[in-house]
Amino acid sequence: MKNKINIIIPVYNAFAFLGECLDCIRNQSGKDWICYLVNDGSTDNSQLIIDEYCSLDDRFVGMSKPNEGSPAKTIRYALKHIDSGFVTAIGDDDFVSADFVEKLMSRQRETEADIVVPHMCCYKDDVSSILWTKPDDLFDFEQVVDGKTACLLTLPDWIIGMNGALIRKELLDSTAEGEWSYSDELQEREMLVQCKRVAFTDAKYYYRFNPGSITKSVSPFAFEKSIIEAQLVEFAKKNYPDNKSLIQELSYKHFSGLQSNIVRFETLKNRFSVEQCQRIEKVMAYSYELTDISEVFKRSLKWGLAVLLLRRFEWYQAFVIKHFKKKEL
Repeated sequence: MKNKINIIIPVYNAFAFLGECLDCIRNQSGKDWICYLVNDGSTDNSQLIIDEYCSLDDRFVGMSKPNEGSPAKTIRYALKHIDSGFVTAIGDDDFVSADFVEKLMSRQRETEADIVVPHMCCYKDDVSSILWTKPDDLFDFEQVVDGKTACLLTLPDWIIGMNGALIRKELLDSTAEGEWSYSDELQEREMLVQCKRVAFTDAKYYYRFNPGSITKSVSPFAFEKSIIEAQLVEFAKKNYPDNKSLIQELSYKHFSGLQSNIVRFETLKNRFSVEQCQRIEKVMAYSYELTDISEVFKRSLKWGLAVLLLRRFEWYQAFVIKHFKKKEL
């Protein structure tokens, strides 16, 4: 399998879009690929689509597992069945340009890169309505950079997009499986900093703006992103210790995100079960424990004192809710 691209597609309730996604894989100009279709506990008829394409083309391999609310965990599941080579993951409601596989592999051979990053294009309804691209159209796709330089293009926000990136299998194996949803946002950065070379290509990855997808729907797992934002602060301290402005910006992003989650949970908690509410409370309490108080003080004396004085999360939670209710009156 060393000369083939290993494509992983996590599938969850994607009956409406999965056929379009799989057609774009079948019609690739580059033919050396194998595609793992992992049904992550879908409750619709997605399995029928998986079965159909596996019968049409033996390069499709069907798998299934219980739902865990995380495409990243589904990708990890498929990785156990891949020995070596390069891997790319594609969303079940996304699609790629017809030359995607060919351009990714060509660029990797040309540069000997550990990761090749494609051109991510977010669209709504059809590709004539592009909402944004990562990177933008002025980006130099011919450049090859080291991993730490490439990683800075993701911090504090994503200038490049890792969706559809071609990644050396050994790099994927080197990162531990995250406990939380959105752990892939930390793992992708951990892989980037390990790279000797990161290359880019104008091969298009079309990311569908789908409000009903697992990453955009109202889900108890969504609150776990706050923990990843806290872990990114520690990641920056370890890998970019002299970049104080980056560390401060990431710290503030984590802290403001936690505040937003507290208010959001207060608004939405009636939608969740008792067990889900308990998990969300646990997540936010842990995120609160991870708050870098010194960095919060640098941005806001009031909120820094609040974190310092209100040691228990329940007290801080009540303080935030009361504060924002006053602002709304």
